[in-house]
Amino acid sequence: MGYALYEGMTVSAALEYQLPPESETDPVTGKTTYFKDVKKRNDSIRGAFVKTLKKRDQVFYIKNRKPKKAGERWKLCINIVNKDTNLTKCFNDSSIIDPET
Repeated sequence: MGYALYEGMTVSAALEYQLPPESETDPVTGKTTYFKDVKKRNDSIRGAFVKTLKKRDQVFYIKNRKPKKAGERWKLCINIVNKDTNLTKCFNDSSIIDPET
C-alpha cells in the first residue's frame, strides 16, 4: 500500500490527504476548475486501495443478494477469503421473503 499514516488519521484519510486535488478555486473570481484527468486517476487509485483493504481485512462475510429478474429467489452468499483465494457459495434463501417458514 505504501502510504504513511499520519497521527490520528485513518488509512483512507491518509490516502485522501496524499492525493492531488481534483479541483481548484480561483480566489479572485470564485470560479472552481475541475480536473477530469486527475479525478479519473484518483478514482482508480481509490478503487485499487479499497480492493486491497477488502482483501486484507475481510476474511469472512455473508450477504443477501437481491434477485435480478422477476421470479428469481433471494440468495444467501457466503464468502471466505484467504490470501489470494476467494471462495463464494450462494444458496437460495426463502427465509427472507417469508421468515416464519
